[in-house]
Amino acid sequence: MFYSDEDEGFIAAVPELAGCSAFGETEGEALSEVNVAIDLWIETARGAGREGNAREGVR
Repeated sequence: MFYSDEDEGFIAAVPELAGCSAFGETEGEALSEVNVAIDLWIETARGAGREGNAREGVR
């Protein structure tokens, strides 16, 4: 997680899941949002038959 001066908020990225990240005005908000993004990423990967891309223990 890092603070982005350009976006004026925190960005939480999940390197294990390509393109999975989230923004929040606070660290807590970014963490909450990235948990939603992880769930959606995994749901989408499974729907596309790419379950192998969702690594165990991401959280």
